[in-house]
Amino acid sequence: FNGWKYFEKLTINQFKKDKRGSMSISWSIDNRGQLYLLSRFPTFRGVKGLIPKKESTLPNYSGCLGSYGLIYKPGDFAFVSATALDSFMGQKNTLKKGELYLLTYKSKKYPFFFPYFYPDINELLYLIDKFYRRYGFKWYFLWNIFDNYHYAYNTFDFTHKYLTMGIGEPLFMKIGIDNLHARNFLHEFLSAIRIKVREERDVLNFMDGFFRYRYAGNGGEGGFRQNIEFDFEGGGIGVIHTIINLGE
Repeated sequence: FNGWKYFEKLTINQFKKDKRGSMSISWSIDNRGQLYLLSRFPTFRGVKGLIPKKESTLPNYSGCLGSYGLIYKPGDFAFVSATALDSFMGQKNTLKKGELYLLTYKSKKYPFFFPYFYPDINELLYLIDKFYRRYGFKWYFLWNIFDNYHYAYNTFDFTHKYLTMGIGEPLFMKIGIDNLHARNFLHEFLSAIRIKVREERDVLNFMDGFFRYRYAGNGGEGGFRQNIEFDFEGGGIGVIHTIINLGE
């Protein structure tokens, strides 16, 4: 809004394809180390690929910083937070589609925070009203900016929750919510990608779209990081970055 970032969320997602040749739809969740990382985020560092090599410790206040995208036939997918999946799996290594529906039915959503005592509450309500008027919703009963969904049944459900900012760990909100460690990790990770793709104009333009806007009310903090140590030859990571521009 007005060239500044007011809200930013992130989820680090692992996609899983359904098991091929199975009579029923199911997914293998047998990499327990990966599930442990995405649900708890102990101190870690990159070894191969674009993850920065310095140690990172990322707070997971929402429980949705890590997540899974479960792809299934004939071309759909479901979304579930790693914390919800970890608590459900126990000692099992396979998740069936029927169990996924049971999991998402129980999960519903986790309210995050509404800043009733935020000093600039009038400005905040104006932004929310502007957002929902532009996208055809009534702001006073759809507070997804402050919601924290741990699941989505299918692509349509995910699209609605994602584009109304109801999915992911809040990295920055002008109202005072701030996960600085996770935000720094994101900036360093995207800076590593930008360094690697500096000869690929289309990808470079995509990355510059992220660094174009600074954070409102936060001293202009943010931007490209120059000295990032990572494995230049590694890869295998995709980035989905969406900007919702409310104009002026």
